[in-house]
Amino acid sequence: MKPLLNAIDAIIANRTSGASELAVQALQVLAKSVKASQAATPELFTRELQEVIAALAECRPTMATIYNAVHRFQQQLQACVELSSTLPELQTCCMKALDQLEKDFIANKHQSIINAANFIHTGTTIATCSYSSTLVDAIHNAVLQGKTMLLRVMKSQASAISYGEQSRLRFAADGLSCRVIPDDILPDSLDGVDLVLLGADTMFKDGSVLNGYPSLKLAETAATHKPPVPVYVICDSLKFSLDHRLDKIEPGFEAIPFKFITGLISEDGIFREDGMLNYLGSRANYP
Repeated sequence: MKPLLNAIDAIIANRTSGASELAVQALQVLAKSVKASQAATPELFTRELQEVIAALAECRPTMATIYNAVHRFQQQLQACVELSSTLPELQTCCMKALDQLEKDFIANKHQSIINAANFIHTGTTIATCSYSSTLVDAIHNAVLQGKTMLLRVMKSQASAISYGEQSRLRFAADGLSCRVIPDDILPDSLDGVDLVLLGADTMFKDGSVLNGYPSLKLAETAATHKPPVPVYVICDSLKFSLDHRLDKIEPGFEAIPFKFITGLISEDGIFREDGMLNYLGSRANYP
């Protein structure tokens, strides 16, 4: 059990990987738990997995991706228990379920990336902040489509880490011009910007979003800029938290109200204003 606890602690301490990447790591922890189990009966095996699921579900409360990933596996686990008559059958069923969940999550993220890349117009000046693997991959795919753009990224300083600098390095690898803007001069940094594009760690049913600092100030400044700068969030459905709110937000994360967000880009398309809320409400019916 100790190696599994160490792996969970690593997810808790990880401040460089994106939410989607951490969700995949959570599924991989569950796969290790299945393979390493010494349980003698299906009942003991299931109990062990439930303990790991509970620990993972609570390890990064700001990131709905991890909670959703392990919750969906929990549903699959119950189905596997009902379908399996022996412990080896149950373990095989669980591994197949985890493999399929990981493939589904990666496919959803990829489609969100493609939709975002298609949305970006050549010649656009984009502002962003924090670090999102989904966003940098969307920019990369836009470059592969032959599009050019200018980028401004807020320094996004959190303790010793500049997440804006991490983003700049990824953009530079695609040959893109990217200026890192100090966090304290944000209002002046949006002159000439066509679009604010953000990733997300969690999106709620009311359209509000959790993302890294200084997302709130960037979105608010964009909304009040003359003229307003549209703010779009790239967020696949694994990051939706449609049935609960957080009591506490991790340091370094901020909540962005729906009123500052122009639209959502997910694996299902692009949604704006009331259409975005209707879409989120419809997704509440999905497992």
